[in-house]
Amino acid sequence: MLRSSLRIWCFHFSLKDFLSTTMSWGAAIWGSGIAYYGFFYGVGHFFIGCIIVGIGMPVASLARVFIIQSDVPEEKMGRAFSTNAVLLYASNTLSLMLYGLLSTYIPIRWLMFTSGVMIVTGSIILTTVHFIKLSKLRRRFLIDSFK
Repeated sequence: MLRSSLRIWCFHFSLKDFLSTTMSWGAAIWGSGIAYYGFFYGVGHFFIGCIIVGIGMPVASLARVFIIQSDVPEEKMGRAFSTNAVLLYASNTLSLMLYGLLSTYIPIRWLMFTSGVMIVTGSIILTTVHFIKLSKLRRRFLIDSFK
């Protein structure tokens, strides 16, 4: 009994790690599509950028939804998804406001490119921090900043 529950716990732990890195890589693909469109700003490249974003966005979104479903107790699932939706809608509204204001001073091409690069950079940094947290190299740091 102990052995099977330990095996299930290890599977859940590795699945959770896999999903968080999958979500991060999905966001990196999504960001690379946005950066691609900002760099090659044109009608033909817009469709290629949309295809790249269309590959990355579902990967990140489905991994996020699966993490919520696997970690949140069933009786609080509605609250978790409602909070998730409120945060997504609020960030969407704020980003549209911010980019509308910034587009009066900065060309949209550079806004798209900068946003894509920031998404890719953030995803790579989060994945790297996650792997450092899991690795044995973590013991070599003098200050444990990943608590």
